[in-house]
Amino acid sequence: MPFFAIYNASKAAVKMLTETWSYELLPWGVKVSLITPSAFQTDIIQYDRGEIATRWWKEADEEVQRDFGQDFFRMNMRPSGRFRVCKDLSPVANSIIHALSAEKPRPLYRVGQWSTLLPNLFKFSPQPLRYVLGSSVFNFITDQPLGVQTKSK
Repeated sequence: MPFFAIYNASKAAVKMLTETWSYELLPWGVKVSLITPSAFQTDIIQYDRGEIATRWWKEADEEVQRDFGQDFFRMNMRPSGRFRVCKDLSPVANSIIHALSAEKPRPLYRVGQWSTLLPNLFKFSPQPLRYVLGSSVFNFITDQPLGVQTKSK
């Protein structure tokens, strides 16, 4: 997903950490599960973007300010009607309860409408198709950094 590098890297790190723990803790009978919810309505992006952008802009050095420009810091985003988010978090809660209470919990719980389709679509698609899908489906950002904008003559 474009512009989600840190988010994606942290998800990948949690996946690998979980997998590693499942091997390392197995001799002691500890079972490790990973629960991967998809599009559920949470407060993850409920913050004042203007306030955050102003603070980041003030803290950025001159080179970053020159390369990105203040407009990019505001992260203007297109509204997306592509994905519907689920407001009912009970499937996530039920997966957690199952993982904690089952005699044989699953190693992976994919929860939600897009939790299986999108990862498999990206996993099994060739790179050119992943690029097209990623840049069209996840194209939320409306501005470009100043440093990559084409200069008009």
